[in-house]
Amino acid sequence: MTSERPSETYTVPPELAGERLDIALAGLAEELSRTAAKRLIDGGNITLDGQPARPSTTVEAGATIEMTIPPPPQQPHIAPEDIALDIVYEDDDLLVVNKPPAMAVHPGPGHAGGTLVNALLGYCQSLSAAGGEHRPGLVHRLDLHTSGVLLVARNDRVHRQLSAAIERREVKRTYQALVWEVAAQRRGRVVTRFGRHRRHRTLMTVLEAGGREAITDYQVEEEYCWAWREPGGRERTRRAAYLLCALQTGRTH
Repeated sequence: MTSERPSETYTVPPELAGERLDIALAGLAEELSRTAAKRLIDGGNITLDGQPARPSTTVEAGATIEMTIPPPPQQPHIAPEDIALDIVYEDDDLLVVNKPPAMAVHPGPGHAGGTLVNALLGYCQSLSAAGGEHRPGLVHRLDLHTSGVLLVARNDRVHRQLSAAIERREVKRTYQALVWEVAAQRRGRVVTRFGRHRRHRTLMTVLEAGGREAITDYQVEEEYCWAWREPGGRERTRRAAYLLCALQTGRTH
């Protein structure tokens, strides 16, 4: 005997008339980001006035959107591991974990174990499945060699709310960086394009054309300069800077 899957019904208000279906649904279901709404539509879990529709379908005022809530995906077997975690904050809904450098966030090619997900499963079993089968609890990620705090959701409701807040840019993330040389301006914006290296396909690099746009705002907090003499008597200098960076478009790099 099968049980009926739960559903939610929304009526499109006048202020959302003329919007795409995925945008309207994200506006009506507070816990959904536009990406999550599109995923539900593409998966056949959404009807518009009782009919299947596409994410790009335009909605009219008074139209009925019905969302059938899909069952949570089965978790693949990712082995829990007894790895120490630096937990900055914890409650019944979420964890804030400080990820060390050189730790992969989740299992993947070259990182079958020893990841943050392995450590999280060793610490607690109640993690959100809303981010996908291979990423239990993960609301966002950091690159392998980047350290810093990560939000980890313990249930799907909080996961969707945090994802939507990040998509609406309500969550501010600041990165600290040490760089060689000092920028001419104390603050500014760097606009580049990132894509896979043409020869080393596992690496990302800055491209002259193609790839995806990456925008980073920076501010110089401190400058460093030191000098030394080489054995021949020539004086050399080197400069560096400590920056605070805000990623407007995060890209793997």
